[in-house]
Amino acid sequence: MKPTLSELQVWMKWAITDPRGVEGALGELIFTDPVLQERFREPSPRCLDALESGAVPVERRLDVYAEGFFLRIRDVILSDFPELAVLLAEDFDEFVADYLKVFPSRSFNISEVSRDLSAFAAQKFGDDSPEADAARLGHAKMTLFFREEHPEAYSSVPHGEDSVPVLNPHLIRLKKDLLLVKTRSGIETVTLSPLEEFLLEVFADKVSLGELSAQLEEFFPHVEAHTLSASMGRFLSLGIVLGFH
Repeated sequence: MKPTLSELQVWMKWAITDPRGVEGALGELIFTDPVLQERFREPSPRCLDALESGAVPVERRLDVYAEGFFLRIRDVILSDFPELAVLLAEDFDEFVADYLKVFPSRSFNISEVSRDLSAFAAQKFGDDSPEADAARLGHAKMTLFFREEHPEAYSSVPHGEDSVPVLNPHLIRLKKDLLLVKTRSGIETVTLSPLEEFLLEVFADKVSLGELSAQLEEFFPHVEAHTLSASMGRFLSLGIVLGFH
C-alpha cells in the first residue's frame, strides 16, 4: 500500500535526522535504553519503495540530506564551542554524533541544540577534564551573548568612602580565578589575581569603599596602594566594575 503524505514525511524526517546516518537508522535497533529505543524506532510503514526513482539508490539520496542535516548542526556547535573543537581535533565529529544520540535536536531554533552539551562533555570526559572546561566556557559565552546590555550609567569616580562599586551584571565566574564579562566591545575572558578574586567577592556583597579598606587590612594587610589602584583600574577598563553609586 502506498504511504500517505503524512506517513512519508514522518518517515523521511526520522531517516534524515538520525545521527547514526541512514544506513545506521535502517539497521538493527541496538539501543537498550527505553528512551533511546523510542527515539530511534523506525516509524511504520517503511517508505523506501515509495522513494525509489532513477539510478541512484534511495538510501544514497537520503544520505545526502542526512549528511547536510548533521553538518549544519556540527557547524553551529563548532562556532559556539571552538575551544572544545580544538581539543578534540579529528574526534570532534564523533563527539557531536554521540551527543546527538543522547540529546537529539528537538527545536526549530538550531541555537538550542547545544544546551546540554557542557553537561554531556562533563559526563563523557570527567567533570575536571579540559574538555569539560572548554564546553563550559562555550556555554558561558553563549549565555552572555544573549543577555541584554545594562542601560544604566554610573559615576566613574568615587564620591567618598560611602561609594559602592557597581559590578557588571553580565559576569560569569567559570572558576575562582577565571571570569567572563560582556562589554560593549564583546566578551572578555579575564584571569584574576588573588587580590582581584577577593575584590570581586567583596563587591558582590555591595561593600562600600570605606568598608573595603577595613577588610583589606584584615585579609590583605600588606597590599600596596599602587597594586590596589591597578586592580581597580583594570576592573573599570574591562567593565567588570561599571562605576560607583
